[in-house]
Amino acid sequence: MSELSRIFRRLGGKKVVGGSAWKSALDLHRSIVSGLPVGCVIYFKKHTGLNDIQMSKALGVSEKTFIRWQDDPDKLLDPVSSDRLVRTAKIMGLAEEILEDAENSRAWLSKSQSALGNEIPHELMRTNIGSKQVEDILLRMEHGYLA
Repeated sequence: MSELSRIFRRLGGKKVVGGSAWKSALDLHRSIVSGLPVGCVIYFKKHTGLNDIQMSKALGVSEKTFIRWQDDPDKLLDPVSSDRLVRTAKIMGLAEEILEDAENSRAWLSKSQSALGNEIPHELMRTNIGSKQVEDILLRMEHGYLA
């Protein structure tokens, strides 16, 4: 299964995202720019076990805004929040694959990591550069460069 298919599935698939799975990065880009449905956030939150505070931080919005969004699952996210949602789904999926368990990945992402300067991966994932650092560490772990 391709990375794009995994992200599509993590955000609720055809039923929630609408349309068909993204065939290219440009398809995903177009969906992000158009705005993903709030239903994707609701689905993702439900299936990852993240709470409202964690989701609002990941999306860069206040908790009140995040809670209000959940009342209208058909509403479209703005491109910035859509991009942050995709980024979070991508890295959480990568962590689950590498750590071979959803619970292990949630625990790893929630605790300070020495390889990340004792930062908490979830906190780093709030920015693109921080997300890249988390992704790099996960890939190093996958290839045995980091225990």
